[in-house]
Amino acid sequence: MLMSPAVRTRLSSIQSFRALTVRAGADVELSNHPDDHGLQRAEQLRDRPDGPNPFMLGRPRTERFMAVMEAMLCGRIADAETTGSRDEPRPRAAGTHMYC
Repeated sequence: MLMSPAVRTRLSSIQSFRALTVRAGADVELSNHPDDHGLQRAEQLRDRPDGPNPFMLGRPRTERFMAVMEAMLCGRIADAETTGSRDEPRPRAAGTHMYC
């Protein structure tokens, strides 16, 4: 699997955004990905405007969402390192990771 520099940039962005959401006490998860059920949640909100807001997850779940996003990118980078990708350096020692 070849990793582009954009993956490292995205990881850095997620790490920065994760720190900001923790400091701000964010309790909402919004994403522009089509597989995050955002459209269904928007329909729920439209159908039940006085009901619970499906985007408000609470701080623990929002923090977990950001941690999972970071872990997934770290995993992609680790996979590239172990397969010898041209774009990503190999780990320095067994069990260590250079980015995460």
